[in-house]
Amino acid sequence: MELITQLSELGVQLREENGELKVAAPKGALTPELINRIKAEKQQLLRLLIHTNYQSILRAPIQEFYSLTSSQRRLWVLSQFE
Repeated sequence: MELITQLSELGVQLREENGELKVAAPKGALTPELINRIKAEKQQLLRLLIHTNYQSILRAPIQEFYSLTSSQRRLWVLSQFE
């Protein structure tokens, strides 16, 4: 859905709470046009949130070091050849 992509890029977060659509956005991110689009597509957004059982990704705890993915490890190894 194009609207969800646009909202995500702006840092806007959507959630469903007791059948209501809740919107959290950085100051200035929501223009009047965007607000009208959210209102117009509210029912579709709610259905999507409810049916996909949407949950945000939790932030990793702050650590001194983080595990590398296999792709990151391969890139590091390749960088060591020079």
